[in-house]
Parts: sequence; C-alpha cells; structure tokens
Amino acid sequence: MNEFYGIEVYREGRIVQEWFDALDLDAQLEILNMALHLERLPMGRWRRPDYDPLDGEGGISELRPKDVRGVDGNIIYRIYGFRSHPNKNSYTFLHGTDKDVKNDLDGKIQAKRRLGQLFRPETRVHKFDFTPKAASDTEKGQED
Repeated sequence: MNEFYGIEVYREGRIVQEWFDALDLDAQLEILNMALHLERLPMGRWRRPDYDPLDGEGGISELRPKDVRGVDGNIIYRIYGFRSHPNKNSYTFLHGTDKDVKNDLDGKIQAKRRLGQLFRPETRVHKFDFTPKAASDTEKGQED
C-alpha cells in the first residue's frame, strides 16, 4: 500500500496540510477519494485522470482530483508532489492549489522550489492527514 506525506519546512510549516485543511468539505472529500484509490494501486499503474507524471518538469508530478462544483462554477484542484520519498511506496505533497489556467506555471514553480528544499536539514515530511475538516474548524483553531 502507498502512503502519502506532506512537506514541512522550517518557518513555513506544513504547507499542503494547511492548504487542505482550509478547503471546503466537498474539495477535501474529492481529494480523499482520489487518495484512497491511489493508495491501493501500485504506483507503476498510476495514470490519468488521477495522476500526471509531468514529464520534463524536473521530477515533480501532479495529482488531479475530480473538479468540485462551486457557486461560481467548477473548481480545479491540483496537488504537485514527488514519488518515492521517504520510501519507495510513498508520495510527498509539495504544493496544493486551485488552478484557473490550463498550464499552471506558478504552481509548478512552487513545487520545484519545494522539491529543492525537500532534502535540506530544515525540511522534513509528515504523514498526511486526510481527515475532513470544516474550514470553520481550521479558522477556530487559529483563533485559540
């Protein structure tokens, strides 16, 4: 079984975990459903529509949950990451975003920057927590 991790950078925190926790419940559930599917599927069999290896993008790849219907239309979410770190059956999230352009150059740049940080002493990974949280719960925790 595959495992999912998130990058944790000194002074930046658990970047993708915080992004995920602040999403609305529908988006969190779509990401969770995609992860449940991919965790049981050997990485060598990961394919579109859930996964894109992003050939030529410096080692990053992209997880592609289903679009989420919002009040302003469909929202496209992407999670950029890196396979086989910290072990061969793992995927580490580097950057999560909603995307409004076909080729998300800014998101890829962020993911590549974080990939460069991944193996530095100030960076570690944490087991990703897919437990759905209401955005209001996250905001409440920040007020405490």
